[in-house]
Amino acid sequence: MSNLLNRPHPFYEDTKSTVIRMTIIGGLVAFILIVFQPFGTDSFRHPYKNLYLAGHGFIAFLSFGFSLLGLKKLFPNQVNEEKWVVWKQIAVLTLGFLLSFIGSYFYMNWFFSQPFHWINFIDFLPIVGVIGLFPCVIITLLDSNKKLKKHRQIAKNLTEKITAPKEQLQTILLTDENGNAAFEVILKNLVYIQSASNYVEVHYLESDNMKKTLIRNTLSKIEKQLPFDNIKKCHRSYLANLNLIEKITGNAQGYRLHFPFSTEITVPVSRSKGKELLDILEK
Repeated sequence: MSNLLNRPHPFYEDTKSTVIRMTIIGGLVAFILIVFQPFGTDSFRHPYKNLYLAGHGFIAFLSFGFSLLGLKKLFPNQVNEEKWVVWKQIAVLTLGFLLSFIGSYFYMNWFFSQPFHWINFIDFLPIVGVIGLFPCVIITLLDSNKKLKKHRQIAKNLTEKITAPKEQLQTILLTDENGNAAFEVILKNLVYIQSASNYVEVHYLESDNMKKTLIRNTLSKIEKQLPFDNIKKCHRSYLANLNLIEKITGNAQGYRLHFPFSTEITVPVSRSKGKELLDILEK
């Protein structure tokens, strides 16, 4: 069970797709309440009844907005693609649901001018919490398994097409942020480059051993110094030498690039770069 909860899970990073998901959640809540009128909502009459019910959908939109977008701002080191796993996804969805319930509870009291009662609130919260937790867990696991199977199969097909690396004998001179010479390496020995705050880590081969050096520069500026078809940005924090890839593996988040020099070192492929990179590898 522990392995399942700590398994990588798809991380939806871009704001646009997140807002679309928030809108779908809020719209479904409003639709269900207005059309099916559960929880006794069919028994009361009010001239603005549908508007009131739609308000619960708006609260759900805001609540899941906080859990899906707000947490990224508050905890950027924890809410990111590389550290995103199944239990975190379940926790975020559950938080959004609970915030939605709490907001709807106070919204209902305000709309009907009812006083707040702790006993009613506490009695109702666990029931709704359990009802909400179950679909959150099921949706998360189904989404994770679907992406896992898809990415593993694609990665397997691409790995079978990998051929022996081409000779890359060009010598590359990388410069720092001031344009000064910082590091020289033969292209065939350059494995990958990783962003590290105000620096980049250049990982390279020397006598068949993996080594690294730091250069004070940004990844985007270093990328401009490498106008080669095989050096591609596969993640916002990584550039990789595609000619040195030994195999590709897939998990629920996407793909990882493996090199023959180390079983421990892998490079992630982000969702935004996945299709572009797979097209290159396919060719």
